[in-house]
Amino acid sequence: MLAARVSESIVTAQIPMRVIQVQDDGTVIVTYGDAILAPGQQLVAFEVGDEFIDPDIGEVLGSEETEIGRVEITRAEARFSRATVVGDPFNAEGATLRRPVD
Repeated sequence: MLAARVSESIVTAQIPMRVIQVQDDGTVIVTYGDAILAPGQQLVAFEVGDEFIDPDIGEVLGSEETEIGRVEITRAEARFSRATVVGDPFNAEGATLRRPVD
């Protein structure tokens, strides 16, 4: 379990989990599938703002992020997952997703 979490952290640091589409029925399509996600798991959604750029090397170090809501995975397929919004509705399309820190 620990090895899986470490692997996930490495992968998602380079290619973040994102909402790629919100379907007409409200289903949220997420960029990662069953190798990382499973039904019942909740993810925190963030709106990404201004980037932080290292002035010496010009590399993007991160971005301002504002929590906008949560989604729950309903179905994980090989290359993507389906989810529903938990709680108050929000504009999920394009949001970055991460596991909650508990």
